[in-house]
Parts: sequence; C-alpha cells; structure tokens
Amino acid sequence: MEYSLVEPYERKARSIEESLGGLDMIKAGTPTERVVIKMRMGGAPYARIQSALGMIPKRTISMILKENAPELVSIDANNHKIPDDLHKDYD
Repeated sequence: MEYSLVEPYERKARSIEESLGGLDMIKAGTPTERVVIKMRMGGAPYARIQSALGMIPKRTISMILKENAPELVSIDANNHKIPDDLHKDYD
C-alpha cells in the first residue's frame, strides 16, 4: 500500500529536520521520512511523532518505518506500561 505525504507534514518536517541536524545520514527520500526514522530511533512513541509532525496518521508512520527501517516498527517505546508480573493476579 502506498502512502502520500501532504505538504503541511513536509513543511513541519523540514523545520524539525533543521533543528535536529544530522539527518542527512539517514537514507530516506523525504524530510518527513527522515524525521520519523530519527524520532523513532530516539525511542519516540507514535503519538509523539504524530504531534511533532502535525497529526500525521499512525498508519503513515508505520508504513514509512516498514519501508525504510523495519527494525524500528515494533520497539517498545511505551516505557510507562505496567509490567505483566505486577498485574497477572487480577485477570
């Protein structure tokens, strides 16, 4: 499935890209793709990436990661979750 990047996302991504710097090392085609990959490499959850880029759809974030950096799709970025061993007796 192909995704299309809307111009407001690209504008926002260009400004973020300038502030972050060092994104030229990431092999991706557009500023939005580079920012998504860089933020995910830093451990940002999808919600933070969404808000930084102006509410880009989570499906688009997922597709960008699957095409460019599939190892970043399923990392645990939600460190605030309750560990399974703490609530296993409440089922």
